[in-house]
Amino acid sequence: MESQLKSAELLDRLIEAYQCCSDCGDKYGTYRGADTSTCWHDTCDVCKAKGTVTAARNYGYLYKGIRLLKNF
Repeated sequence: MESQLKSAELLDRLIEAYQCCSDCGDKYGTYRGADTSTCWHDTCDVCKAKGTVTAARNYGYLYKGIRLLKNF
């Protein structure tokens, strides 16, 4: 039951993420940024770690992780 709760919480975080770190982006998305990608110092919406983040859109809105958690 606890793993389902964690999966549900992670799914919510992925769906609602505006910004993410490169570790979460690589794990749950596919990098689609370009030379115009902007990075800044803030908190990752997925793992909650402070550091350099970028917009989730640069990692395909983290759809890879969302699809895996929804079992597509």
